[in-house]
Amino acid sequence: MLNRNHLLTKILLVFVAEATAMTLVYAFSKYIHHIPHPLITHIIAGAILALVVVGLYNRHLLKKKKQVEEELQKLTEVVLKKLPEDTDEKKGK
Repeated sequence: MLNRNHLLTKILLVFVAEATAMTLVYAFSKYIHHIPHPLITHIIAGAILALVVVGLYNRHLLKKKKQVEEELQKLTEVVLKKLPEDTDEKKGK
């Protein structure tokens, strides 16, 4: 399930990727080699760049989620290891 903040971040990343691609294609067409149909090139380059950027963002989120799950597992193991010791100490008193 997508969080609203993640969705807004992805939309913002897509807009930035599209703007970057349009700027790069425009600069390439003006200074290096003339492109006869720049609109199609803008759309294709922007879509490819947006896919890459959103894919990297998803990968970052999955790594972060995995790290949090590992930390939670470690904390759970520590708590469960200390729980039996505490009950044994109460029984001995």
